Amino acid sequence: MKHAETLLPRTLAAIVLLISLLMLIPLAKAVIAVIHGKVPILAMWLAPLLILATGLALLMALRRLTPLFLMALALWVITAAYFLVRLVY
Repeated sequence: MKHAETLLPRTLAAIVLLISLLMLIPLAKAVIAVIHGKVPILAMWLAPLLILATGLALLMALRRLTPLFLMALALWVITAAYFLVRLVY
């Protein structure tokens, strides 16, 4: 394969990986809250799990780069960013 044909899938996979790693932070906070005897908010652990599952589905569909896939990836990135910003502030 040519370099240009592999650059976009690798870049998209790196973005999915980075966001997936960032989703481990709220999950760790939820686990720490449970360890300390608190009940974590439902969105504190459910939203990161949903974002991770969606990222997995996007990675499986990465072989077929279509405009629909790119729109789904963009929506996924926006949703993950909104969740992280809302969690921090």
